[in-house]
Amino acid sequence: MKKLVSIVVFTIAVACTCFSQSKKITAPQVPCNNSADDVAGIYTNHNNTKYGPVSFKGNAAEKAAMMKNLIAIEQLEESSRKDFKLTGCAARVSFAQRDKSNYGKNVYAQYGYQLGVYPYVCHVTEHVPKIVDEYRTVLCVNINPDLVIASSELRPGTGNISFDKTATTLMWGYDFPADALLGPNYEKNRVSNSSKVSKYISESNLLAGRSNAYKSYHQDFLKLNNSTGYVENYMAGSPYDKVTENSYRWIDRHYLITKPGIPLLIPVTRKQYLQDMLEYFEIEKANFNFTVDELLKNSAANNSDFALKQKQTWQAHKAAYSQHYEAKKARVKDLLANKPKHG
Repeated sequence: MKKLVSIVVFTIAVACTCFSQSKKITAPQVPCNNSADDVAGIYTNHNNTKYGPVSFKGNAAEKAAMMKNLIAIEQLEESSRKDFKLTGCAARVSFAQRDKSNYGKNVYAQYGYQLGVYPYVCHVTEHVPKIVDEYRTVLCVNINPDLVIASSELRPGTGNISFDKTATTLMWGYDFPADALLGPNYEKNRVSNSSKVSKYISESNLLAGRSNAYKSYHQDFLKLNNSTGYVENYMAGSPYDKVTENSYRWIDRHYLITKPGIPLLIPVTRKQYLQDMLEYFEIEKANFNFTVDELLKNSAANNSDFALKQKQTWQAHKAAYSQHYEAKKARVKDLLANKPKHG
């Protein structure tokens, strides 16, 4: 099974929700004054996790494989800092299994490793170190992560069309699937016979939620796609802010690790893209009309002034779309018949 590994590093405090009984640990009870940064740190591996033991789903072989991979990641992290002295914090490992990742027809178990770093603070009256309940920094390694992670982006498999307001129609937007024809067999076909275009993943899809460095978007895409470096997503602040001692920044760093020399995504040729668009136009036409017909059917008994305006709008958009469909279909066929001119 091909594995895609995602590494996410958070570098500011975020809340941690515990679903199992916590295993308490205590910072060294040595005197401190204002700061506990120099107090000896604590490291716990997956056998003494803050959240309790993980419960994997799957058969015995799958569970064993997941545990083997996670322990290997844990050991790699441990060896990477064999000469590093941990101070001023507790670093705690936990394993977790998440929802399954779906890559087209293939479904993979999604699971991961987490190393949360919980800072010490010096108690103002007791003058001994205490461990903060929320981690300040966390290293997450996710195996088989979702490729498209931002819900605010248009996800693969969806389509929409919007019409502006006119003197006789309302402004209206229509959302519908782009992966298969709507109807009784939609759920079956979207899995077994989905459209080619619906499986495309764009640069913006891959970068959404992983990078907001808009001045270097393409360079960041290449880093992720070729697994040559990390990209940064600023949750607070901006990569283009002037940093001062009072700056507050919340930064996620993301890596995607794939097989050496094999890019995660491969480009689509011009010819293939145009051919796939012709296939999509037929699905779009059918699903747009299906969506409009459903709106008209569901409002058939409503004769309020606004409902009548809506129905007039939908009928007008249906007629306008028919012309739009014919025009763009003819344009794509023309592009296919003629090679692109260069120079």
